[in-house]
Amino acid sequence: MINIEEIKKQLSTKRVTDYTYSIIFFITFSFFAFIVIKPNITMVFSLQKELQDLRQIDDSYSNVINKILNIQTSVEATRDTVGVLDEALPARPNVNQLVDDIKKTSSDSGVTIGKLTISEINLKNKVNPVGYKKVRIDFSTKAGFEDTYKFIQSLINQRRLKGIDNVSFTKDNKNSSDSATINVKLSVEGYYL
Repeated sequence: MINIEEIKKQLSTKRVTDYTYSIIFFITFSFFAFIVIKPNITMVFSLQKELQDLRQIDDSYSNVINKILNIQTSVEATRDTVGVLDEALPARPNVNQLVDDIKKTSSDSGVTIGKLTISEINLKNKVNPVGYKKVRIDFSTKAGFEDTYKFIQSLINQRRLKGIDNVSFTKDNKNSSDSATINVKLSVEGYYL
């Protein structure tokens, strides 16, 4: 038969007690290692990776903010020239201003303007694939070659963006002299948005 007192005595020996404590310690340690410590270590590693990702995102946001600040600085620097840009490429045809520019330039350079014709302007058409529209003014002048050259240069150097589409020169008389009057037919295009 089993003697309970004998079993109690054997269980209370130092060796059995040490093994019992060791076994309980390892069970408890395993429990903490797998249930408590492992998730914490996994969380630390995932938080480290998330921190690296957030630092990269912060760097990219910082670069974007720096680019925006550079653009804002350049816009502030060119803010005063926006009026000049509006004059160069206005939102409307401003045909009267274009004609006034041509008249003023002709009187400044000593060129006489004859017949002046303005092309048809479609104000309804809002869609233009090029991004700008043009108004064409055809006219003829009489002047010397130097005055005509000065007129064309002055016309091109004005603030309003213009292009000369067509130029034709003819002489009035058959005598060739430096101061001979020539007939010039010009087609000037004024651009607008």
